[in-house]
Amino acid sequence: MESEKLCLQERLALLRMTGMPVSAVDETRVRDSITAALESLDKAVQGSLFDTEPQTFDVVLRRLADGGKR
Repeated sequence: MESEKLCLQERLALLRMTGMPVSAVDETRVRDSITAALESLDKAVQGSLFDTEPQTFDVVLRRLADGGKR
C-alpha cells in the first residue's frame, strides 16, 4: 500500500506542477486510475511471460510499470 500512496502523491505533484488546480474529486480520479491500472497489470502478469526466464521479465516489467516502488 505504501508504494501506491507514493505513486499517487508523485502523480498529483506532477499534475499540480502544470499549474492546474487539483480538487479532492480530481485526487480521487487519479487514485482510481492508478489503482485500476496496477490491478489490471497484476492480473495480466501472473506467472511467467517467457518460458526461458521464469519470472525475471515479469518482475522487471512490473517494477518498470510502477516506477520501481514495490
